[in-house]
Amino acid sequence: MRKNFLKVGVLLLELIRKIAICCSFHILRIDVQSSNSNFLQKK
Repeated sequence: MRKNFLKVGVLLLELIRKIAICCSFHILRIDVQSSNSNFLQKK
């Protein structure tokens, strides 16, 4: 029982990590796009 619980915990952590990485990449992309457009407007 305990082994299964640990396995599920590890899988959940991996899933959470992947989601967090995807979200941060998405946010970074949006930040980069908005800063690029701001930069172009300033010129």
